[in-house]
Amino acid sequence: MERHTIEKAVHDVRRMSFREHRQKELLRKAQVLLNDKRAFSEKEVAAKLGFASLEAFIRFIKAQTGMTPKEIRKENSHTTLDSES
Repeated sequence: MERHTIEKAVHDVRRMSFREHRQKELLRKAQVLLNDKRAFSEKEVAAKLGFASLEAFIRFIKAQTGMTPKEIRKENSHTTLDSES
């Protein structure tokens, strides 16, 4: 199957480009791994998601959320603590 065919199918179903869909999915997976109780390091999360470097992963997360992975973890740890009260 050709790349264009896959990209068009994704766009028709998701109403977004393949690239937008892929970035959204990567971000979702990153957030799950960053909040995992096993506490994967940022470097491990970056590697699991296929980033060439930790720096590339941090740039991606910052561009998508406006926060660094550390800030996301800190924010989510506060949310978790608040919900447990």
